[in-house]
Amino acid sequence: MTKPIDIVSRALKDIGALEAGEVPTADAAQDAFDMFNDMLDQWSNESMMVFYKTEVIWPVVQGQTQYTIGPNPNAGQNYIGSNFTGYVNNFTLTVTGITSGAVALGQTLANTSITIGTKIVAFETGAGGNVNEAGTYTMNNSIAPLLVNAGSFVVGVTYVITVVGTTNFVAIGAPSNAVGAIFTATGAGTGTGICNTILSINGYYQRPLAINSAFVRIATNSNGYPIINGGLDYPISILDFDSYELIGLKTLNGPWPKALYYQPTESMGNIFVWPNPAQGEMHMFVNTLLSRYVGLYDNIQLPEGYNNALRWCLAERLMPMYGKASQTQISLIIGFAGQSKATIKRTNMRPPSVSRYDEVITTSRSKDAGWILSGGFFR
Repeated sequence: MTKPIDIVSRALKDIGALEAGEVPTADAAQDAFDMFNDMLDQWSNESMMVFYKTEVIWPVVQGQTQYTIGPNPNAGQNYIGSNFTGYVNNFTLTVTGITSGAVALGQTLANTSITIGTKIVAFETGAGGNVNEAGTYTMNNSIAPLLVNAGSFVVGVTYVITVVGTTNFVAIGAPSNAVGAIFTATGAGTGTGICNTILSINGYYQRPLAINSAFVRIATNSNGYPIINGGLDYPISILDFDSYELIGLKTLNGPWPKALYYQPTESMGNIFVWPNPAQGEMHMFVNTLLSRYVGLYDNIQLPEGYNNALRWCLAERLMPMYGKASQTQISLIIGFAGQSKATIKRTNMRPPSVSRYDEVITTSRSKDAGWILSGGFFR
């Protein structure tokens, strides 16, 4: 798998700073690596260089209009995040279920058994979100599995079987004696079996640069019983500062949010919803930030075409540092860099938004209860 040192070495060879077979010095590699990360930060601000849109899911709290989003939560009650169960094994996180929110790329993981700063950097068999979230994900840090031998299982703790051995797991709460079976222990167990510990993990979303779109999902019922995975989705207007400022009564009570205003800061962001909600689950779509790499030997996991763009765009930025003045070489590298970025942008480009209007405002009167699809009001 490609690593930053590979991109750095190729870029330095492309500008003639290294010959074939040579490796960069530690200082040269670090300088280029710093520029590499700065370039990724810049790409995060170019929407068509972002290949993935994160769906940020969180339940609104009745009577609460302000929420905070970011990877470094404080003790406040209004911090947006998710909670799910799973277990770790070196660089792999296996999610087994979700309690609230969603699993997302770039999400910072929090648990006493997980190294601070650990993030989800790639999807494996898990699809993220909160519907097909179960599966495996790649983390940026290697975390040893929390293995427990039979005889030491704690009653009430949930485990996943990794080695069956001579242990009768069914006798202590497992559905079967099979590797991968998940159970909550009813006894300490005996024999030679081994389990990994299932953790309750909090996940905190990246601080988005901006919010692209959003909707609120309202739970539905049939004869007084909730419909599983059911709900009506109502679009949310994304307001700029001037529009939000014009709202005279920002604490106006309402059934669910109709609009939101996002105010980013350096490391987190504040979300203000209007009107004051009584219910609802928010779904926001934001551009996923391209994460900075910690070391030169981290694995780069990006879609096809990105490694080539990283190589030539880094070479373009390194030329002034190494005093390259050949117009032929400069033109060639600038051309390759521009072409590689243009290819990615064509792939990531999305069609322009089209205005939508409820037929109620384009006809003399409504013939049915279709107004419910928009919540009965429009901005």
